[in-house]
Order: sequence, then C-alpha cells, then structure tokens
Amino acid sequence: MKEKGINKSEVVALLQSGHQERISETIAMLREHGDSSSLPEVIQVLNDTQDPFVVKSILGLLADVKRTDAIPYIIDGIKHAPNAELQRNLVSICWENGMDFCSHISLFVDLVLKRDFLVAFEAFTVIENMEGVVDDAEKQRLVSLIESQLVDVSPEKEGLLLDLIQIIPNIKPAESYES
Repeated sequence: MKEKGINKSEVVALLQSGHQERISETIAMLREHGDSSSLPEVIQVLNDTQDPFVVKSILGLLADVKRTDAIPYIIDGIKHAPNAELQRNLVSICWENGMDFCSHISLFVDLVLKRDFLVAFEAFTVIENMEGVVDDAEKQRLVSLIESQLVDVSPEKEGLLLDLIQIIPNIKPAESYES
C-alpha cells in the first residue's frame, strides 16, 4: 500500500534511518496521510529500536491516533511488547488517546493482576477512564477474578484491585455521559 508516495517498507527504512529530520518528516507524513494499516510496521520499529528519539516520536504518533480501526494494532502491540517499559508506554497511550478500549477490559484487568506495578497502574488508569459499554456478566466475572487474586497480591497493588472492584461495576455506557 502506498501512502503519499511512500510504501510501508520505505516508512520502516526512514524510521530506522537514524536521521532525526527524516524520522520527524516520516511521522508527520503518517499523521497527515497515513492510515491504520501501517501501524503494525510502525509498532515493529518501536519494538526493535533503542533510539529514544524514534521511541518518543512513534509513541507521540500513537497517542494522537483517533481511528478506531487502530485499536487492534495497539492491543497487539501491548500483548507483544518486548519489555515492561514499552508495554507501559503502549498501555498509557490507551487512556491518552481517549479511544474506547472497553472491548479489551479483560486484557487491562489481566495486566493489573500480572504485570509490575508501573504497567498495572497504567492499565488501572485505562479501566478507570472507560466510558463505553461492558456487559454486566463480564463485569461480574472480572470482579470475581480480581477478588480471587487479592490473597496473593503485593500491598502496592492491593489498593488498585480494591478500587477496581468498585470501579468496574460502575462503568456506564458513553451515552450516559452526554449532556
């Protein structure tokens, strides 16, 4: 697929070029003319790079994405992040960009339960900010799961879990927030 004369492999090459100006121009082009189908390659560059400028640029791009068809790519990036720091950054994007990740609430609960405190806190924040629809049966299942994990949780995460037990049942449909 071409995006304003640049194909996906060219995007990857430019993002990996090491030239900040080219990287910035590529990110700007993706912001203006890109579509969500290029995100797997962009996220792969993010997974592979150690360059702080590239990481910051790509995370900034992802935080600004507002297309709901990008959600599966972001979720896949979270699931396959090569380290906790990148996973934390990708999770934080989910509350920063304001999109509806309610259909993935179980992933975020799982991250709160199983990952280190920093990832858990970001996942908690995503859940805390959810305004979409979550099925009542799913809410009950998640609360029961959280309650069952309270025995073996660190003291720092216990507060998050106790708060989630209160937050999850109260997630309301987005239309209830409209004036």
